[in-house]
Amino acid sequence: MSFKLAHLSDVHLPVLGAGQVLRNFKGKRVIGGFSWFLNRRRRHLLSVANALKASILAAEVDHVALTGDLVNIAAWDEFPAAANWIKDFGAPSNLSFVPGNHDAYVTVPWSNGLQHLAPWMKPDKHEPQDDTLLFPYVRMRRNVALIGINSGQPQNYLKASGTVGEQQLRDLQHILNMLGSQGFYRVVMIHHPPLPNLCKPRKALTDASALKDVLKTEGCELVLHGHNHK
Repeated sequence: MSFKLAHLSDVHLPVLGAGQVLRNFKGKRVIGGFSWFLNRRRRHLLSVANALKASILAAEVDHVALTGDLVNIAAWDEFPAAANWIKDFGAPSNLSFVPGNHDAYVTVPWSNGLQHLAPWMKPDKHEPQDDTLLFPYVRMRRNVALIGINSGQPQNYLKASGTVGEQQLRDLQHILNMLGSQGFYRVVMIHHPPLPNLCKPRKALTDASALKDVLKTEGCELVLHGHNHK
């Protein structure tokens, strides 16, 4: 049997207006807003994002892996809009998402932010009313196990780096070992490049060396990431 997996990242859905930038004020959000309106809006086109979505849907894939940066400045209004966009793309059972640095651009209350995208980050076994997000999460589809890691953390004005953290690294080591012994094809999803020296230090994963050691020790069939826009 084949398993057709589509991967995309860094969609950067448009900031809809100046109100999103100024509402719920954060200094970094204003800087990101200026960057969007002066530059990034010419590169991250909604028409391209929608065409990519249509192409993947037409391919009738078994699952979609979306590795972060669905929004731009983590404005409160961006998250329900992102949820509507992703809802048309795939049901939570057919699409798995992990946050990027722009999804965690600044600190946002749970109910105003990532809660809108939580259904696409739930493991297979969870209570329907449980809003707690735990990473890494695991989703099993036939002989494929999708493992979602969260590297998106709020950073200062000049940084776009990410961190996995000791707890996730320990859990990932156990998960990879367990799934490997059961014969699963293990797909790790993370936003930031997972190995050292894959991007500039201010944008890099701070514990990439530790993650590399876990992947090398326990084994992993595929790692999907974004962030570099290439």
